[in-house]
Amino acid sequence: MACGEDTPTCDHSEGQSFPGFEQQTNISIVVQEDGTVVMAHCTCMAGLGEVCSHAAALMFTVLAAVEKRENQTCTEKPCTWTQPSTKMVKYDEVSNIFAIKEQVQTEDLFQHMRPSADDFKLFCEQLHQSEEQETKPKKSAILSVIEGHSHRYTPKTVQFDLPTPLTSLYQSSRLVLDLPALLEEGAKVFDELNLTPKQVRNRNGLR
Repeated sequence: MACGEDTPTCDHSEGQSFPGFEQQTNISIVVQEDGTVVMAHCTCMAGLGEVCSHAAALMFTVLAAVEKRENQTCTEKPCTWTQPSTKMVKYDEVSNIFAIKEQVQTEDLFQHMRPSADDFKLFCEQLHQSEEQETKPKKSAILSVIEGHSHRYTPKTVQFDLPTPLTSLYQSSRLVLDLPALLEEGAKVFDELNLTPKQVRNRNGLR
């Protein structure tokens, strides 16, 4: 069934299937202020005995409407917003109107504490100790530039006595030489290349 919103009428849900149910029924109810139902009447056959479901449907509709009205929040009701005061309000530029708000947003609400030299030294030492406890220690890049820890990050090519890398033989002037001149330069390089037995052993130990 479908109850009307403007008038107390009700359509039969079976009106399309059964003859005699095409007409709407008129409903009337009498209710006290405390919600007590005094009388309910409907023009349908069961409503003549005041026991039909049409009247009950109307009562549920009224109950839902009252609950929705009473349970409204202040912002759902008209004219309940707190109106701003318009006394002594002068015109001004927008940048000045929001100046206080901008000042609050940029205000430093936290007290930044700068660590002392001893605190930073203790932190670096604890960081190094935590790395040593790992199965596969990974060296932190920050310790490579900290005094007292940077010696652990010295490249092996500097730690050991190794021959000069071949990349140091590059000279841009040799790019314009022809093949005979390049062969002559190459022979000169090998003649000047001196490797000690210690340098060879150190080089093999890096593999």
